[in-house]
Amino acid sequence: MKYLFLTFSLVSFMTFSQISYTVKVTKLMALADDCDGELTIPPIIPGVPPITTCPFAPQDPVFQLWVSDNGNTNEDYYCWAFDSDEDQAYGLWNDISDVEIKSEYNIVADHIKFEAAGFESDFIIVTCSEVPLIPNVTDLINPDESVYERQFIDQIPFSDMQSGVPYTQTISLGGVYFFEIEILYFNLASTINLSNNSNFNISPNPSKGNFTIKLNNNINNFSTIIKDVMGRTVYSNKNESEIDLSSQNPGVYFVTVNSNNGSTTKKILIK
Repeated sequence: MKYLFLTFSLVSFMTFSQISYTVKVTKLMALADDCDGELTIPPIIPGVPPITTCPFAPQDPVFQLWVSDNGNTNEDYYCWAFDSDEDQAYGLWNDISDVEIKSEYNIVADHIKFEAAGFESDFIIVTCSEVPLIPNVTDLINPDESVYERQFIDQIPFSDMQSGVPYTQTISLGGVYFFEIEILYFNLASTINLSNNSNFNISPNPSKGNFTIKLNNNINNFSTIIKDVMGRTVYSNKNESEIDLSSQNPGVYFVTVNSNNGSTTKKILIK
């Protein structure tokens, strides 16, 4: 049975750009053991040979469910087992619904550092319901009580990524565990073109979430779009000057006003 633990840290250096990022684990896979221990059931009928089963067939490390190899089970076994051929899939990728493991806003850093650790134990209670003549045989088996520990550390520089574009990478943990991460980061020094013109002002700024957009006298009709540092739109409206972002998380947001005078973007800090 395999377990995976994923921790995360970020190392900051004050000489680098101010950035914001979010990291998600999008898939997770563990290599399936090819049996990992056999159980031989002595014959109970004269003339019937012993039955060899595979009690330690692969398990899904995320959902703890038995998985099969879609009919390619080794015929010598009566429990699920993956083929030992390295060209065959030893495990199944599982969509784990984009589990977000880390987000930080407006920090100064140059890379992200990942740490992962996992262990595998042969101790398992197994039920084989496909053993001929002996249905629903259940055994508690622990042949060696072995525990295999694996650890992995990876470091990904932001220079390998493009601001505003999802970056994916598959990380291997000792060749046994694999997890796929997606990083979306924004370099606040380069991705937002902030304006100093007087088309509008924001007050108060910083704000606790409620603020007013004050337009100059030449603007009649306008639309407002507000995005967070990840580029997600959190507010959109027309001809509305009183804004309420009190339900949003604290951080920096970018307010864009589009009007007959063009488009202007300014930054507001929500405390």
